[in-house]
Amino acid sequence: MKKMLSALFAACVAATSVSLADTYAVIDLSEGSAAVSYPVSYMTSEPVGGWTNDLSYVTNKLVLRKIVETNGTFYYMGVFELTRGQLNCLKGTSYSNPRLPVTGAQHQYTDGSLNDALKKSGLLFTFPTQAQWECACRAGTTTIYHFEGGTDDPASLGDYAWYVANSGGNAHEVGQKLPNPWGLYDLYGNVAELCVGNVARGGHYESGAGRCSSSGQPYNFSGTPPNFDAFSTKYGYRVCARLPLLTVNGGTGGGNWLKGTTNTVAWTPVAHHNFLYWQVDPPSVTNAQGLGEAFSDTNATTTVVMPFADVTLTAITEPILYPLTVVNGSGSGSYTNGQIITITANPTNTLYFEFTEWTGDTHVLADADSATTTVTMPGYPVTVTANYGDKRYTLTVNYASGGGNYTNGQVVTIGSTTTPPTAGHEFDHWEGDTATVADVNSAPTTFTMGATNMTLTAIFRPKVVPQNTYLAFNLTDNTAAYSDAPPVGGWTNDLYRTTQMVFRKIPAGTFTMGNASDQSGYETRHTVMLTKDFYLGIFEVTQKQWEEVRGTKPSFFTGDTLPVERVYYSDIRGNNDGKNWPASNAVDFESFMGHLRPKSPVVGAADLPTEAQWEYACRAGTTGDYAGPLDALAWYAANNTPNSTKMVGSKQPNPWGLYDMHGNVWEVCLDWYGPMGALGQVDPPGPGGAPNAGLPLRVMRGGAYNEPAENLRSAVRWNIIATNQLAGGGLAGRSLPYGFRVALPQTTASYALMVVNGVVNTGGVFATGTKIGLSPAPAPAGMKFGAWQVNPAGANLGAGFSPTNPQTLLTMPATALTITAIYIPEASSGLYRFTQNNPGAPIESWRFSGETFTITAPPPTPGHHFNAWTVTPTSANLGAGFAANAASTQVAMPAMDVMVTPTYALNTPSDTSTATPMVGVAFTLDAGAGMGATEFSTCGLPGGLRLDKWTGVISGVPSRAGDYVVTIIAHYADGTFVAYDVALTIKPLSPGLQGAFTGYCYDEDAGQRHVRGLVTFKVGRTGRLTAKVSLQTVNLSFSAKSWGEMTSAGHVVVMERKQGERLELIADSATGHVTGTLTGGRLGSETLLIAAQRNIFQDRKSAGAQAVLAIYKGYYTVALPMDVCETNPALDNQQSGSGYVTLTVRDRGVVKIAGKMADGTRVSQSATLLVDNYGAYVPLFVKLYGRGGTFAGLLQLAGGMRPADLRVNAVPTVWIEWIYPGSTMAGLADRFDARLSAVGAYYDSLTDLQVAYAGAFLQAEEVTWAMPLVAGGRPGTLVIDPAVENPQAVKFKAAQRKGLFSGSFQALNEAGRTATLKYAGVLTRKDNLYIGDGAYIEQRTVNGRRIKSSYRIWLDTPAP
Repeated sequence: MKKMLSALFAACVAATSVSLADTYAVIDLSEGSAAVSYPVSYMTSEPVGGWTNDLSYVTNKLVLRKIVETNGTFYYMGVFELTRGQLNCLKGTSYSNPRLPVTGAQHQYTDGSLNDALKKSGLLFTFPTQAQWECACRAGTTTIYHFEGGTDDPASLGDYAWYVANSGGNAHEVGQKLPNPWGLYDLYGNVAELCVGNVARGGHYESGAGRCSSSGQPYNFSGTPPNFDAFSTKYGYRVCARLPLLTVNGGTGGGNWLKGTTNTVAWTPVAHHNFLYWQVDPPSVTNAQGLGEAFSDTNATTTVVMPFADVTLTAITEPILYPLTVVNGSGSGSYTNGQIITITANPTNTLYFEFTEWTGDTHVLADADSATTTVTMPGYPVTVTANYGDKRYTLTVNYASGGGNYTNGQVVTIGSTTTPPTAGHEFDHWEGDTATVADVNSAPTTFTMGATNMTLTAIFRPKVVPQNTYLAFNLTDNTAAYSDAPPVGGWTNDLYRTTQMVFRKIPAGTFTMGNASDQSGYETRHTVMLTKDFYLGIFEVTQKQWEEVRGTKPSFFTGDTLPVERVYYSDIRGNNDGKNWPASNAVDFESFMGHLRPKSPVVGAADLPTEAQWEYACRAGTTGDYAGPLDALAWYAANNTPNSTKMVGSKQPNPWGLYDMHGNVWEVCLDWYGPMGALGQVDPPGPGGAPNAGLPLRVMRGGAYNEPAENLRSAVRWNIIATNQLAGGGLAGRSLPYGFRVALPQTTASYALMVVNGVVNTGGVFATGTKIGLSPAPAPAGMKFGAWQVNPAGANLGAGFSPTNPQTLLTMPATALTITAIYIPEASSGLYRFTQNNPGAPIESWRFSGETFTITAPPPTPGHHFNAWTVTPTSANLGAGFAANAASTQVAMPAMDVMVTPTYALNTPSDTSTATPMVGVAFTLDAGAGMGATEFSTCGLPGGLRLDKWTGVISGVPSRAGDYVVTIIAHYADGTFVAYDVALTIKPLSPGLQGAFTGYCYDEDAGQRHVRGLVTFKVGRTGRLTAKVSLQTVNLSFSAKSWGEMTSAGHVVVMERKQGERLELIADSATGHVTGTLTGGRLGSETLLIAAQRNIFQDRKSAGAQAVLAIYKGYYTVALPMDVCETNPALDNQQSGSGYVTLTVRDRGVVKIAGKMADGTRVSQSATLLVDNYGAYVPLFVKLYGRGGTFAGLLQLAGGMRPADLRVNAVPTVWIEWIYPGSTMAGLADRFDARLSAVGAYYDSLTDLQVAYAGAFLQAEEVTWAMPLVAGGRPGTLVIDPAVENPQAVKFKAAQRKGLFSGSFQALNEAGRTATLKYAGVLTRKDNLYIGDGAYIEQRTVNGRRIKSSYRIWLDTPAP
């Protein structure tokens, strides 16, 4: 709003420069409200003393200041705010203080009566607009305040305004402050002045300096009708008046005029228009009512008497119409000047005639040559005529000449020139509107134009690119002819063996030269790369060809088609020893090559092949000894009858079409003869001079008709002396089978091309740089061409190659190439290229968006491993299944071309962390794992360990503890190597794995162990083991250099004897416990288990071990009561007595075992105490009866932490067995198997047997007596009570120190005679009772043989 007001204000400012005579209008109100009219007087300036000097100008007169606008109109603005006195005159009111401004409290202007009263002056009154008010307020200034020439500083505001700072809160008489530059008072402050739009400007007596300014924010009265009440004492009025306005649109005579003024208005003529009438607004004003009698609305010039109202006259006109005549077309009519009309030519027959041009007033046409155009109508009549001629139709000819506009039936020549869209192509046929083409397969040809627009497209095919595979050189006229294939019938026509020489192009390539099994150094295998093509004669040079060139007949065997022989290097190339080769390939003029080269530039460089060229051509891509079945390819000793040379080409050719490369005659090559190296070579020329001074030898290859098969191998090398021998020389009457074939070196390098799904140029061998046009074969039904797929990908195929252009141009790269036309469904939007950028051999494929497939990285080179795929561009999303770090992964094809590259990293060992082997324990570390090296070496390896050079595995038995850093070097076939360190911390042999070990062998039956022998072994500090196993019938010895490696079960060692026994031990290094098995050899199919333990008591410095031993040390007595005895037969040998043993546990855990079995057989054994969390154990194994029987088992010492508390008993899961095998005497079957119990305790050498056995009785089986025991004569002794009858003469004796008792008694034997029977037993404890247990023996005769039976005798109380 402010911007808009500022613009209006600017218009007012511009108007102030106009000098006017009626600057002021003074309306006399003195006659009051009853006056018919108020006189108005006009003044050019203020009266003397100003307007404030005469109160009448403030109270009963109304002074107005004229403000002229830019358009010439003007308005009047009150010099003072409307006062009470002036209101009294106008309205007849009687307000006091007539010089005070009228406010809304005294009069609300909205009742219209004040305006009606002011109209008596002949002026029109209204509120000023904001723009009018601001224009009057600024008085030509542009600043915030109008005083002081214009300023933004309110400092002087008090001189010009009553406002909050000086008003005292009341309105003041008008004119008391200074006026603005145009003489208007109180525009700032006093009362806010009402403007159009229910706003008040200028501020009031309570306003601040901001509102009391030229641009101050107005007060807005909201509501409908506006709510002035809350503001009624603070707003007032400033009168805005003007003369009635006459507005003349389209003419002159308008302006502000007093009512009754006569004025002339006139229409301003407009070109190409006629005046019609004046339109009056408002329509209610007519000539009779207010415009005067002379006013005529139909006259272009008329008079107007000004009414007391605003009037607008508008000239109404009409345009003049001019005729347009269109001959032979549409669009005729009458149009106004400048009007644009579309006209169209309309021929009578559209098939045969067509518009040619417009004639006539063509200057008014937009395009005189267009059948439909426009006319821009001038101010006068015009005529145009459409002209016609024979109709022409457009013929569009794509990629060829002949296009244009032709009449129906016109014959046109098309295809005089053709422009293939891709180079390397030529015209094939026409497509399109071909019905009237004279020959659709010819260019040029003729075409008959029809009655419609038509299109023809020239279709092209690739130009056939010659490969020049064969070269036939005519020795008669020296002409050369190239061809891509042999002639019909092949090359075996004699013409090609005699007067023509035929050569086959051998493309550049790489092969392995030499023999894999060569030991001489003359056929060493090595790689050879030939970077240039060469032509090589398909036949050995024949005698006729030699004669045609050289003019002589040197051969022993004669015949035009036989190979020339008895020719030497000197006659082939010249009488020189080749010292300048390979720096110079000059030949002597008199030589064969010297005669051949001048015949034509085609053979200008003719020479012998190098032996690398010869072997490459001989092998023809094969790798064996021969290029095929030898009998089919060669004449040699095994199939040559009679023994002579044969016609060249009479055998089958090798795979490249070369004949007689094996056999017939030796073929001389260019190279000197010498040893071969193993290094790869590129275009090897052979040695630079004779390797053997004094013996100049040149190479011969291929063998001869008289050679064995061995000398016909592709790799075989022979030699010929390169001296000045003449052709045909040598021994008279003998064949020297030395011949040759001619090579033509080339500067090109050719490679194989295969085009799959193509037409023309679909395969062959082409020189690098050859331009080759490609076209796909017709697509299968429902398919269309998609792209050319190239392998290997990444080859530079030239700027003309586009994989998506079906007719593209290929530039042959320096590599073999396969290109495949890929077809896609007709509805498909296209394919995207996926390139797997493998090292040296990229692979390209074309894929649909979203297609999933698997990619696999090639195997890494030695010493490397797959690292990751890199993707280009990096933004390509290959799907959720793609894993960049997987050598084989899935790809989902995105909608873009993508290249993925497999990357590889140098191998690093799988595990280079610190290893902790142990002295005396077998150790293996695969230090070469993951390296893929061909060989390994090392330094810094500790003693006892070695490195396998092929695998990188460190193995052996460390012999010394310590920290070692071992350097491993991995070597690769390409000469590279990687060195890395392996840290070894060798620990001393674990205490649990060294020292003396003892235990027993057993087998199991239904959960019960049967002790079958004892095992002992010793382990030294270096881990060396020696073991002994004692079984019933055999003693075995074993040894091993070390413990085996740690397994999940423990450290394992396996020892085997030559006889086949195998002892496997598994040791727990933490506990010293050992388990194992004994198998094989004399054990047959039996398997014995091992339970053993390290003797911890040998270490006397081990306080813990000695504390444990202290618990068990001492003397024990143990009774062995019979549990079960199985005899055979049952009555032969009954055993029911109790045997006994005493145990003495000594230092170092040694246990001495002594005692008797029930039959009186003594037992004696030394063992080592075994301990676990449940007690101590003594293994028992004593061979009895000449090793035919055994006493075996396991005793447990348990029950307390001091010897006095310890009890001895059998282990429930281990049987104590007493086995007697029986006598070998005939008729005596007295064997038995007994299972014993064990009852015993620590024996403390009882000092008072009387106390321990008070009330005890001596009792026995099979007798009726029970003899009481009483104190003997010596203190602490026991005897049989003498007071008791003793008819059996029972005697008793107790050995107090050893805890044994013995004696005898009499009984009747089986013969009825009295016999004395002896007994023996042991004193011990059972629980808290002192007992004695033993046996007496009775001899009986069975089948004439004496046998022993035992019966139990014991001490117990009370007597039964």
